[in-house]
Amino acid sequence: MTSNLEDHIERLAIMAAVLEVSASPKPGNVHRYKDFSDTNYEHFLGAAIGAGPIWRMTAKRGIMASLDEIESCQSIVQSSHYFPPLSNRVKWPVE
Repeated sequence: MTSNLEDHIERLAIMAAVLEVSASPKPGNVHRYKDFSDTNYEHFLGAAIGAGPIWRMTAKRGIMASLDEIESCQSIVQSSHYFPPLSNRVKWPVE
């Protein structure tokens, strides 16, 4: 069952990303009728599809954490030096 759920979450995440970039108009953002000089709509579509395995792995870890098969994600994030609080990295307001 876990594998089917992981697959389903992966497909939903891909669909969400594809639909988000396809929404139009979005002032200031790439969408199907507006590209930037260094990136375009097709780049976002490719990234959405390419990120599928990452979303699947994330779904798997979330499912495993919810079943107490691995340490909860919250404790991993809190103990990790890779994810310092945003307030330590960005001073507001950003100019």
